[in-house]
Amino acid sequence: MLKNLKLETLFTLLTLLVVIGALVLSGVVINNGIRDRARNEITTKAGVMMKTMIAVHRYTNEQVKPKFGDRLAQEFIPESVSFFAAREIFERLRQNPEYQDFFYKEAALNPTNIKDKADAFETRLIERFRKEKALEQVEGYRDYQGKKLFYVARPAKVTQASCLECHDTPEKAPPSMVAQYGKENGFGWKLNEIVGAQMIAVPVGTVFGSAQLLVFKFMGTILLALALLIAGIKLLLNRFIVEPIEEMTRVTKAIVNGERELEFEVDYKNEIGNLRTHLNRMKRDYEIEIEKYKESLITDTEEEIENENEESENSDN
Repeated sequence: MLKNLKLETLFTLLTLLVVIGALVLSGVVINNGIRDRARNEITTKAGVMMKTMIAVHRYTNEQVKPKFGDRLAQEFIPESVSFFAAREIFERLRQNPEYQDFFYKEAALNPTNIKDKADAFETRLIERFRKEKALEQVEGYRDYQGKKLFYVARPAKVTQASCLECHDTPEKAPPSMVAQYGKENGFGWKLNEIVGAQMIAVPVGTVFGSAQLLVFKFMGTILLALALLIAGIKLLLNRFIVEPIEEMTRVTKAIVNGERELEFEVDYKNEIGNLRTHLNRMKRDYEIEIEKYKESLITDTEEEIENENEESENSDN
C-alpha cells in the first residue's frame, strides 16, 4: 500500500506518525518533569514554613510565656500557648497571595484544644511516625472535605521540658488553662515523645495548575516548531526531489515519443545531478543503438534487394 503512495503523501504520513509519537513521548516526559519540579517547590516551601513554626514554638515557650509569670495562674492568655501563636502567625502568612492556598495543622492524638484532634488519616500518619523513628517526613495526597490535597507532614515531638508544664498532669498545668479546656485532654505527654504531626497541605490544583499551564505552553511551542520544520522539509522535498523527478519523467516520456533533441539539464551537483548525467549518457547510448539498428536494417534491406535481383536474372536465363 505504501509503495503506491506519492512521495509527498508518504513523507507527510510518516512525518505525522513520527511527530505524534514524539509529542506523546515528550509530553509525558515534560509533564512528569514539570510536575515533579512543582511538587518539589511546594515541599521546599512547606519545609521552610514548618521550621518557622517550630521557631515560633521555641520563641513563645522561651521568651513570651515567662513574661506573663503568675498571671497565667489567674488568667488564661492564648498568646502564651505556642500552638496558638504558631496558628496565628501562619494565618497572617496566608494573607500573602503566594501562600493563601496553604493550610497548616498541628494534629495531635491527645491535644488540649479539640480542634487540633487528629482525624483517622492523620492518626495513621502519627502512628507511622511513632513506629518508624528514623522517618523525618512524609508527603503525598489525601482527600479532605471533597478536595484533593497534597500534604507534607513531619513528626511533632516534645523536645522542650517547658512543654510539660501544660501537658504533664492537670495538677501541674496552669489553673487558667485547665479552667479553659478541662482536665480530660492534652495531658500525659512525655519528653521526646511523638505526640502528633506537623502538616501543611495545599490543593492539588494549586500545586499543578500553573505547572499544567506551563506544559501546554511548552508543548504548543514544540508543536509550532515541528509544524514549521515539516513545512520547510516538505518545501525542500518538493523543490529538490519531487519536482526534479517529475521533470525527468516528463523528459523521458518525450524522448521515448521521438523528441530526441531534448536533454536532461544537469544543474545539480548531488544525487539528482548524477542521475541526470547518467540519463543523458543512457540517452546517447540509446540513440547510438537506434542508429546502429537503422544501419543494420538498411544493410539487410539492400542485401535482400540484391538477392532478389540475382534470383530474377538467373530465372530469366
